[in-house]
Amino acid sequence: MVQFVFLGLLIYFGVTLRDQAVVEADRTVTVDAAVIDHLKGLYEVRYGYLPDDLSLEELVENYIMDEVLYREALKLGFDDGDEIIRQRLVQKMLFLLQDSAGIEPPAGPELEAWFNSHIDEFKAPAKVSFKHRYFSPEAGGAGEAAARAALALQQLSGSSSDKIPDGGDVFPLQETYTALDRDEVVRIFGDSPFAQTIFSIEPGVWSGPYLSGLGWHLVLVDERIEAGEPSLDQYREEALEKYKEEAAAERNRERLAKLKAGYTVVRDTRE
Repeated sequence: MVQFVFLGLLIYFGVTLRDQAVVEADRTVTVDAAVIDHLKGLYEVRYGYLPDDLSLEELVENYIMDEVLYREALKLGFDDGDEIIRQRLVQKMLFLLQDSAGIEPPAGPELEAWFNSHIDEFKAPAKVSFKHRYFSPEAGGAGEAAARAALALQQLSGSSSDKIPDGGDVFPLQETYTALDRDEVVRIFGDSPFAQTIFSIEPGVWSGPYLSGLGWHLVLVDERIEAGEPSLDQYREEALEKYKEEAAAERNRERLAKLKAGYTVVRDTRE
């Protein structure tokens, strides 16, 4: 009986001392060299120079006060059910998981095969240079603007092909464009018959009218540059970087799936 009582007292005092040590550790705010360097670095990023002694002391006092308030908030459970804190922790976990460190560069044939399967990502886009004459539908409507454009095209017969037709309206941007790709054409003229046709128009001849998001246009294509066929030698560094990004993304998906597999998900199927 004495031995059992003695062991019970040992266990009691051991647990008490451990709990006391945990409490004391939780109530100790350590300001070491790493903290000081961190505070100096944050100050320098914000202001462009290191803090003086007075400013550093203020930074340390603010750090201590923030740490005290943070720990007290945790004791009161303020982090429970807070969506902002939840999302912040989720973001930090994703940042921790999502990195490309440790991804080995692929062997030559492997990178070549990957490049060929992603070749469209490296193609230089087709581009077109052209002049155009604009006919606005604001005055007499779309039909009248199209008729004026057709008449202006007829009047070009026998004249220099570089001459911009008369009878049009002021275009809010430019009358001449150089080396636009498809996205740039769509950005200016909208996803319209004009943008869909401009890359198939025969160069050196005025044609139209073509409808854009702004009105009708006569167009003279000066030059059409076809999409370039890329080679691995030309884009090796970029291809290697994209390969590593893709490999890292796949590895991160596997990590997330492994983490999820460690949890049991119970779903309420009631509607």
